[in-house]
Amino acid sequence: MAANAYKMFETLNDRGLKTSQADLVKNYLFGQSGKRMPEAQQRWARMRSVLETLEEDDITVTYLRQSMIAIRGHLREDQVFEAVQERAKGPQTSIQFLTSLELKH
Repeated sequence: MAANAYKMFETLNDRGLKTSQADLVKNYLFGQSGKRMPEAQQRWARMRSVLETLEEDDITVTYLRQSMIAIRGHLREDQVFEAVQERAKGPQTSIQFLTSLELKH
C-alpha cells in the first residue's frame, strides 16, 4: 500500500500539486476498502462536506489528527498517515474507521 501512496505522491508532484496527509489517508483508505470502494467514497464525502462548512485551511488533516489522537494518543501532523495505516487494514477496518470519521450535522 505504501507503493500506491508513493505513486499518488509522484503523480501529484509531477503535476505541481501539493500532497497532504489527508490525500495520503484518503488514498490509503480507498485502496484498503476493496469491493467496498463506493461505500468508502460516500463516507469520505460525507465527512468532507461537513468539514468544508467550517471554511478553515487544512481542516481535514486537523480533523484526522485529532481523531487519531483520541484513539491512540498524541501524534504530530506528519504521523497521521502512518497512524491510519496501523489502524485500518483491509475492507472491514477501513470502513469502520471511515464510519467513525463521519460527522453528523
